[in-house]
Amino acid sequence: MNELKFVLRRDSNFATLKVQLVLDRTYSTICSTVMQETATDARRCRCWWCPCRCPCPPPRPAPTPPVSVPSPRTPHPTHPASHAHPRLCPVAECPLSAPGDVSRTAPAHNVAQTPAYADAAFNAPSNQPTQFNLFPGYNQAPVYNTIPGQNSISQYTPAPAPAPAPLPVNYWAPTGQPAPAAPPAPETPPTSPEAELQAPPPPPRFERPLFLRARLTVPRADYTEPYSLWWDAASGASRIDFHGGATSTYRMMMRDGRVMSAQIRVDRTEETDVRRCVVSTPRRVSLAERALPALPDLSAFSFAGYVLRGTQRAERWRYTLSGHAGELGAARGEALTFRHELLLARSADNHTTTPLWYATRVDSSVLGADCDGYVHYFDEVQLQHHDSSMFRLDIADACEQVEITDRMENVEPLREFTMLRRDPRHDAELDRYKRKFQRVYADDVEEAVRKNLLMQSNRHMAAGNRQGAGFELATNFVSDRLVAERRVLLGVQDEPREPGERFPHERAELEALRGRLPRKFDWRQRGAVTHVRNQGLCASCWAHATVGAVEGALFVETGRLVPLSEQALVDCAGPYGGHGCKGTWPSAAYDYIKDIGLPALDEYTPYKAQEQTCRADSVPPVTRISGHLNVTQHNILALKVAIRKYGPTVVLIDGETTSFATYKKGYYHDKRCKRTSSNHAVLAVGWTVHRGETYFIVKNSWSTAWGEEGYVRMRAPTDTCGLLRRPSLPRLRAPDVLRVPQAAPAAA
Repeated sequence: MNELKFVLRRDSNFATLKVQLVLDRTYSTICSTVMQETATDARRCRCWWCPCRCPCPPPRPAPTPPVSVPSPRTPHPTHPASHAHPRLCPVAECPLSAPGDVSRTAPAHNVAQTPAYADAAFNAPSNQPTQFNLFPGYNQAPVYNTIPGQNSISQYTPAPAPAPAPLPVNYWAPTGQPAPAAPPAPETPPTSPEAELQAPPPPPRFERPLFLRARLTVPRADYTEPYSLWWDAASGASRIDFHGGATSTYRMMMRDGRVMSAQIRVDRTEETDVRRCVVSTPRRVSLAERALPALPDLSAFSFAGYVLRGTQRAERWRYTLSGHAGELGAARGEALTFRHELLLARSADNHTTTPLWYATRVDSSVLGADCDGYVHYFDEVQLQHHDSSMFRLDIADACEQVEITDRMENVEPLREFTMLRRDPRHDAELDRYKRKFQRVYADDVEEAVRKNLLMQSNRHMAAGNRQGAGFELATNFVSDRLVAERRVLLGVQDEPREPGERFPHERAELEALRGRLPRKFDWRQRGAVTHVRNQGLCASCWAHATVGAVEGALFVETGRLVPLSEQALVDCAGPYGGHGCKGTWPSAAYDYIKDIGLPALDEYTPYKAQEQTCRADSVPPVTRISGHLNVTQHNILALKVAIRKYGPTVVLIDGETTSFATYKKGYYHDKRCKRTSSNHAVLAVGWTVHRGETYFIVKNSWSTAWGEEGYVRMRAPTDTCGLLRRPSLPRLRAPDVLRVPQAAPAAA
């Protein structure tokens, strides 16, 4: 059993939640026990995704009155396991806050300063107005940005912020970092006693054409997105440019009074740029739908007092909307409360208003306070008259591909971030997702968790695609999963030493071979690569990658493609350091194959995504290897030579980044993907060139439903995800080949 434990704190006063995720290898599923402890020491247990009943620990005896106040560092008492599980899941210790638990705390961000438009980093202007930090410790989420010629998703360098005091945190995080904490109320400047005595101002109205330069921060989806907005108050027409114009949206007013919305996006995932447009069918709209696109309908907002912003007075307007279970876009059994707040300044004429920021925070009866939220920071607001051509888009001339849609989120991305309730489209998206991936959630609690995860994942992907990077993200089978659950797919355990032989080509020899290498090369076109497989809920990527490398080496030696069994490695490599469905360094697989060999795929037990009884004695191997080579690190030329001369090569990468997990197509490069982490094993089968840069073609083991039919093209010059860090390959010679099945296909 693999156990992943972390503590959930929903209420700082009395309630503590704990989730214990257990990987059951027999059923290839995840068991989860949710325990709630209150001041009265009552408990509830619930099983998610588990075919068997999860045990609860016995109730803790009533505590005796303490003699002295314990230190805050004193660990919570633990409960020893005392109930044997009736069927499959063994009982582990079930402490509510035991040492070793992973507390979900606010992430510590790098605050290193970078010059304007440094290497794939977006920097806000130095003269931007003071920000009101609604999420302490999370002053700014990473910003997506594309620098011309680089086409990458980068991480915004946040401004330094003081360390926040410990606060209760929510238990889910849709991306690689823990979800940040948020205080009970937004931080605002102090209220002046004199200002309190002032009469309430008139309701805010925006009746003049505006230009806004702003940022939308969605902490739970882990991104910040810059945009520029032009709006004509008289007609309601608008234009919004995201990421400097990589994506633009138009609200166009037709002569008959109807409105047509359109989005134009530059797709850089192909060899040449393609301008793709999505156009809505013309429709009648209300006056509220002609209003400023970055703000909600303010008719229900009420004045909540003045605040001081420097020496200036600003107005605070608020609106709170609460619903019953299942209402306002909540999941079944979940009740949501939306807290909207607008901070604005007013001119001396008491008429012209300027928005400073608009924030929404969402509380859930299931997930706790601040389970969702977003903030619009208005860095620049100008009264500006616009030429009517600003709001016109010649679709026939500007668009190379056009799609007609009735889904407003495809043409008005800001729409859901100005609604007073949750966008109803998320209900439909959850239903579609459940049908497509055959999801059956255990109860209303799990459905609320999954819906929120899917919503944040979809937001993250949509924002990433709007930036015009060289690759595209899409919903897939991990979009509703916790980060802890996604780690089940990562099966490389780091090895302190570096076993294996040295790469036999020195740098001078590599340079001599440079001119003999083709510009592009792909072993798939030569018939040396077997079909993409699915490792399932088993951390056996180490077995899939090394088996693929041996299959390729066998093809190079014999000209025959023989699919080999990764299940044999999962079952039998234990004496050599293999850990079955747990993290394993690839050298354990190489050592086993060197001594024992690998059987054919169709002669050994079919892959079951779990460790089974070893049958190596009853199934003869097809081949052994003489050893394995460690390819020269951080050297593109060395990896090319290894692939071309020896066959497909094992590379170790960081597979935890959200953009990698949700990759769909294109040329992948994300600076968030760590170059110093090697937690996932994949297979480099060739390379290609895109806009003058080398990209390695990499085969994954997450099925053909992931990426480009199971493959990804990864940027080489930037060592994306650390693919150049520790490549290796098997050394296979003619005496190692024991037999070649007659049915094995010959070289193409």
